Amino acid sequence: MNTDGYSILKDFVYVSPFKNKLEAYRNKTEYIFNGTGRNDHKRQQVKLPVHMVKSIQQKLQTQYPQHTIQDFVLLKSLPGCQRQQAHTDYIPDIALHQCPNDRIPLLCLVAIEPNTRLVVWPGSHKVVQGLGRSKDPIEPKMLVLDTGD
Repeated sequence: MNTDGYSILKDFVYVSPFKNKLEAYRNKTEYIFNGTGRNDHKRQQVKLPVHMVKSIQQKLQTQYPQHTIQDFVLLKSLPGCQRQQAHTDYIPDIALHQCPNDRIPLLCLVAIEPNTRLVVWPGSHKVVQGLGRSKDPIEPKMLVLDTGD
């Protein structure tokens, strides 16, 4: 785990066989909010069965043995989908702030398309909810991921 709150694992997943399996779930997705407080019906997701992501789960468990691997979802952004607002998928409280970097909750995003863009806020995982803001503003950084990262 990088102290910025993210790491890029290049070519972590061989996507081709996995991508073919995803086609079966393309029409099972449900619309989710895109972070603007409204649902524009341009971002969808579906929970994936464990057997389908077993190889990814095993690689993650080897890379991060101190973590518990949980749900996997397919997230699909349709053309014209707006970027999500800054958010966390956990509660950034004092217990999390005191957590060592190697125990911070993780999100694993696997790019299944080339040039997948992801905006991150380096160091934001250590900003504590309810205890004020960081002294200095955190500047967002655009990551561009290749297939399998």
